[in-house]
Amino acid sequence: MLLTSLSLIPMKRKLVGVLLILPVLMLSSLVAVPAARGQTSIPSTPSLNKITLTDYGGNDQSGIADLAAGKIQSYDYAVTPSEASTIPSGYNDYKTPASWYGLEINPTDTTGGFNPFQFQQVRFALNYLVGRSYFVGTLLGGNGIPTYSVFGGEPDELVTAAATAPDSNITDSIPIANATIYKALIAEGATYTSTSTPRWSHDGKPIIVSIFDRTDDPVRHAYDGYLQAQLQAVGFEVNLIPGTLATASIAVYGTDPVNATWEIYPASYGFTYGYYDEGFAELYAPIAGALPASSNEGPAFGAFNDTSSEQPGTVALLNTADTYALDFFNTNFSSIQQRDSDLSSLVSAGVKAAVVIGLAQSLEPYVSAPSLQGVTTNFVNDPLLNALSFLTMNTASGTADIGVRHIAQTSLNPVGGYTDTYSVVWSEATQFPPVFYQPSTGYPYPVGWSFSVQGLSAAGEIPIPSSAVVLNATQDKFVNVTAGAMAKSDVIANFAPMLKMSWQDGQPLTLADILYQYILAGEVTQNTNSSVFDGYSSAVFGPSWNTLLGFRVINSTSLEVYSTFYYPDKYFAGLNAAGALFAYTPTTGAQGMFPWQIYAGMANLVSAGKDVWSASASTTTNLPWLSLVNPTDVSNLKAALSSYASSSYVPPEFASLQKLTGTSFVSSSQAAAGYNAAVSFIGQYGTGIIGDGPYILTDYSPSTSPAFAVLTKNPNFTWGNTMAPQLGAAPVLLSQEAQIPPVLSPGQSITVTALQTPEGTTTTTPASGATVTLQLIGNGVVAYQANFTTNLAGQVSVKIPSTLAPGSYILSIYTGTEGSTLFSPLTETIQLSAATSTTSSTSTTLSTSASTSPSGGTTTTTTSTQPTTTTSSSGSSTSLSPTVLGGVALVSIVVMAMLVLGVNRRRGNMARSYPRPISKQANN
Repeated sequence: MLLTSLSLIPMKRKLVGVLLILPVLMLSSLVAVPAARGQTSIPSTPSLNKITLTDYGGNDQSGIADLAAGKIQSYDYAVTPSEASTIPSGYNDYKTPASWYGLEINPTDTTGGFNPFQFQQVRFALNYLVGRSYFVGTLLGGNGIPTYSVFGGEPDELVTAAATAPDSNITDSIPIANATIYKALIAEGATYTSTSTPRWSHDGKPIIVSIFDRTDDPVRHAYDGYLQAQLQAVGFEVNLIPGTLATASIAVYGTDPVNATWEIYPASYGFTYGYYDEGFAELYAPIAGALPASSNEGPAFGAFNDTSSEQPGTVALLNTADTYALDFFNTNFSSIQQRDSDLSSLVSAGVKAAVVIGLAQSLEPYVSAPSLQGVTTNFVNDPLLNALSFLTMNTASGTADIGVRHIAQTSLNPVGGYTDTYSVVWSEATQFPPVFYQPSTGYPYPVGWSFSVQGLSAAGEIPIPSSAVVLNATQDKFVNVTAGAMAKSDVIANFAPMLKMSWQDGQPLTLADILYQYILAGEVTQNTNSSVFDGYSSAVFGPSWNTLLGFRVINSTSLEVYSTFYYPDKYFAGLNAAGALFAYTPTTGAQGMFPWQIYAGMANLVSAGKDVWSASASTTTNLPWLSLVNPTDVSNLKAALSSYASSSYVPPEFASLQKLTGTSFVSSSQAAAGYNAAVSFIGQYGTGIIGDGPYILTDYSPSTSPAFAVLTKNPNFTWGNTMAPQLGAAPVLLSQEAQIPPVLSPGQSITVTALQTPEGTTTTTPASGATVTLQLIGNGVVAYQANFTTNLAGQVSVKIPSTLAPGSYILSIYTGTEGSTLFSPLTETIQLSAATSTTSSTSTTLSTSASTSPSGGTTTTTTSTQPTTTTSSSGSSTSLSPTVLGGVALVSIVVMAMLVLGVNRRRGNMARSYPRPISKQANN
């Protein structure tokens, strides 16, 4: 479910399996890394001395009012159209792809009554009722991109265009929905009463549809009322179940769908933008653990096998989706073209299955007061509170007061927790991510470490030396790799810069801190007989753990990793292969690491039956969901660490590792020192959040009114000097405008103007050298797609091909540059005549900027694409140019990486981490 990215795809989940989920790794040998524009220096240490986060308990109106009144300097949540009108002039306004919205549909034969959505035809018919235009135009105030799939605003939206083209002509239509639903339900024995108020019943009882109503989210809460009316119009009785993210974590994501009380859940995933985003497609594949549905490969929500309660046709579609998802997990493709084909097939199966139905990718505005300077907006992560902003933002006083909707809505543990967007956001302040994304392209860069690719083979023909070692998770010990074993990638990772840093409890970072993540993850995900095994975690990051086939110790700071991960992009392949060592960081919500002693202490609590790792395990066992800020858990953790300190406990896996490699990773004295330092830290601050980030969580008060957290500058943090300068480039929004006549003739041209606006400013200039993609969909297929390059004035003439047959087409225009990869197409339905006709007098001027208007007229579009090097102003053939296709394919690479590293998307805006969360990580 973290989908994510990879990514986290919730989701905190993302096709988090084997893919790293580095949502946008575009640094490849195939595509040149774009130059950073508007680049600024990155400070080595944080600019602020203290940040106070105030929890507004979901009361956005109060947060916005306090921001307008100067009581806080930012409210870290997108403002609604009505709230935006109350913000004083002069405030900073950032529009970013903050959230993806969609519906998750329960497809099982539930125990509580007749569920009409167990039938695929009924689920799919919802596409004609969901009101995407209403959602974007009214609820988002035009700040969004309507979408039928999980992809919106990303290059993979173009890659999967062929898969979504058959449904591109779907419009709001109660009659069409009615006809489809009627045919399906009558065949299943349901009864329809046609009166002024139509009614469906089954076995003499009304068919009731229950919508989980997210009362803590103004957008989704308003939408639930709209959807209720739409469903009532086709004859269903509708029940709204009020709840928040906290209750949804158990009632929705922690409960077997067969026993659930809901049929429709309005989902929202954060951290959903990526240049390559295969990770988010996990929302279509049960094997990723993000769906309320089962296949033969993956259980619902990673824990419940419900195939016997699903219709055979549904299971078949989900099996198909998993077939292609496994290709991404295992990188079973050797070319970008094959990758793109697999992704399109995955999306096609997912859209047809209709367990997840897309609504829109938002471009919602975030606002901060003029006193808060230096904010580094980010399209991939949180627009305001992201790892770079925690270093760069500043105030005259050296302190900042920032409002948040919630400090946390789920438990904070780095294995099966951090599944909400809120906690993941500020985790980047306390736990420094080992991979960062360039703010507006999403390209990933390692931070504190580097790597070099020694070998890459799509066929898996790289010999693994017998001296390499691998963890046997069922025996809990390291063994030598089997003779004759082969790998797809061979990468040397050097952690020297990282190993010069220290934890917030004063202890040095060591290779043991990295390797113990890998060790514990093996037990948690691979050994079902282990006392620390967790089914949810196994689905979320177990596949990525399996990509690491073995490693060799090169020296005191470097390891040589052999992996199953392959990608045509050499850079991306190397980053993902080596990134698998960070077993939790990439695939779960927490954005960075903890000392190995903290992982060992948490494992002690789970093994002793005092806690469990995940929400689903908590539901099934009735044991507490482990949290590093829960007073009881923290007290138990402190006691466990004290006991380990007294015996200088060293996990036995280290003994077998040290014996095989001849290298000492941790001594008894080092272990005891780490335990004692952690105990002292917990005693001082009252939490187990011991990270390596720029801020220490010095105060955490979840029970006061309001709840708050205090982040205090970490005096020993100096990581800024290990970061690539490209990370300092400011994001750029692209807009486009064109006059599109309602009737066009073959061979007729349209002039498109591309404009660019740096985030946080109102200064707009022509975007010269931008790539403009013209797409025409007719009869459910992509009939034509070509790329054009703008001139110095930011203009280009795009020509309708003379070979297209007359008829109705959906025309879309995408714009991007090498410095921005956010797509937001300008779309219009047109008629193509058989002969040239003059229609300029009735043409519609469409302009794209920070928002889109689905009803026509002025349509805003923020877009971006990979640089196109083979196109010209005269256009290309009927396919994407090699550069765009390569870039998009690389996107897939990134996506995949996201999957491997585990991009965290947040469920409902859960979380998303690098190498996407979905898994995620996803509920905001």
